[in-house]
Amino acid sequence: MSTSFYNVDRIVKRLDQEQSRRQRVDVVFKGPPYSDIGKAVEDIVAEKLRVVGVAGVPGAGKTTFYAYLLSNLLGDSLCRGAAENLYIYIAPTNELLVDFLEKFAAFMSARGGCRSSDFAKAVRIYGSKISASEFTQLLKRADERVGLIISTDWQRVYARMYPPRPAYLLIDEASRMTLARFLVPIADGLAKGKPDDLIRGFAVIGDPNQAIGISEDEREWLLLEKAVQLREQGSDYVEIKRLDVSMRLPPETETPIKEGYYAGDLRAMGKPYLLGLTSDEVKEVMKRVAGDCERYGGAVEEALTKLSNTPLLYIETEVFEKGDQYDIERAKLTSCLAKAIRAAVELKKDEKRIAVVAPYGKMAFAARILAGDADIRFSTVASFLGREDDIIIAPAAKEYTDIAFWTYYFSDPYIFNVQLSRQRGTLVVIGHMTSLKEETETLFKRSERGLKRLKKTQVEGLRKLMKTAEMFENLEETKKVVAR
Repeated sequence: MSTSFYNVDRIVKRLDQEQSRRQRVDVVFKGPPYSDIGKAVEDIVAEKLRVVGVAGVPGAGKTTFYAYLLSNLLGDSLCRGAAENLYIYIAPTNELLVDFLEKFAAFMSARGGCRSSDFAKAVRIYGSKISASEFTQLLKRADERVGLIISTDWQRVYARMYPPRPAYLLIDEASRMTLARFLVPIADGLAKGKPDDLIRGFAVIGDPNQAIGISEDEREWLLLEKAVQLREQGSDYVEIKRLDVSMRLPPETETPIKEGYYAGDLRAMGKPYLLGLTSDEVKEVMKRVAGDCERYGGAVEEALTKLSNTPLLYIETEVFEKGDQYDIERAKLTSCLAKAIRAAVELKKDEKRIAVVAPYGKMAFAARILAGDADIRFSTVASFLGREDDIIIAPAAKEYTDIAFWTYYFSDPYIFNVQLSRQRGTLVVIGHMTSLKEETETLFKRSERGLKRLKKTQVEGLRKLMKTAEMFENLEETKKVVAR
C-alpha cells in the first residue's frame, strides 16, 4: 500500500458482497502443526493452559492462521453482538493490522450472515495510520458488544475499553515486539496458574531468527523467549509449539537458511517460479537490455538461462568495496539483472513482481537510479521485514569486519536471514559468500577474547551466518554464476 494512512472501509464493505472461499485454508489449517496450535489456544480459553508460545519460520502463515482461528473461536456470535469472550490481536505494524483485518473479514464472509454494519459494531482496530470514513465505529472505544480488538503494541488498548474487560491476547510477530515486555511479569503469574485481572491468557507466535534491529538486552525481554523459559522451568500452564511449515518459501530457495538458521527444521511448501526461457528468448531479452548491461552481459545471460530451470541462484562477485555502504559494480550488476528479469517476465506475459532487497539504503538507491523507470521495487532489508514479492534479488552487505568496527551482518547476523526469506517464487543472491564464511571463521579463531564480551544469542547468530554462507558456497554449479 502506498498511502501513508490505511483506510479500512473497503475491507469491511466486502462482507456485503459475494462470499469468500476458504476450502484451501481449511485443508491446511485443520491438519498439524496448525491444528495442534489451535487446540492449545482453545485450552487457554478452557483455562487448562495460560500461555502458548509458537516458534515459527518465515512465511508460516501466522497472520492468516490467527485470522482463521479467531473466526472459528468467535463464530456467528460476533456479528450478533453476543461474543462470549473478548480477544485482542496485537501486531507491531499498521500494515500487519490491515493484513489481518482483510483476512479475518474474508473468513467471516465465508461463514455468511455477517453484515458490514454488524461487523463494525463488534470489531475495533487501533493503529497510528488506520482510518475509516464510513465505518467510524471501528476506531471508537470498545464497549460490551465488541468481541475483537485489533491493535499495534503501541496503542493503549485498555484505556480505550469501556468498561474494562478481561481478554485473551493473540500476539503476532512477537519476536520483534520489545514493547510486549510489560507482559513478562504477567506471564510469571500466569505460569503459576494465577489469572491476571485483565489478561486471562495469551498465545504468542514469533521467529527469534528474524528479530532484527533490537539490542541484545532487548532480545532477553522477548515474550516468546520468556514463554520458552517458563516451560523449561516446568510450568504445566505453559505449552510450546513448533511451526516449521513455510507456505511462502518455494522448495530449493529455502535451502541456505533451512540449514543455516533453522538446523534443517523448515519445510518449504511454496510454489517455485522458473523463467522458462528458450535460448532464443534469452537472446531477445538481452537485446532489450543491451544498453544497460555492457560489462555484465555475459553473466546476466547465463543467469537468465539458469533461472529458467532453478528458482535459486547465487551470483559470485568481487568482495564488497571497502569504505562506503555503496559498491558501484554490485549496484550495476543488480540493476542490470533486475531489468533483464523484468524483461523476461514481460516476454513470457507472467504477472510477477520483482523486488531488490538491499542491506544499505545507498545500495537500494543506487540500483534504483541505474534501473531507471523499470517496474521494480527497491528497498532495504529493514523496511522489507514482514513483506514479500515473487522474485527477490538480494545483493549482499559487506563480507568483512573487524573487532573494532563490526559491519552490518556481523553486528546483526539475523539480518541475512530476513533478506533471504522474502521470496514467493525465486531468489537471487549477489555477493561473495566464501569471504563471508571465511571472515566469520577467522573472527572465531582470532577473537576468543573479543567474543567473550558477546552474549549467547550473538555468538549463535554468527555461527548461523557462517553456516548459511557455507551453504551458498556448496551449491551445485547449476545454481551458480560468476560475475567479475
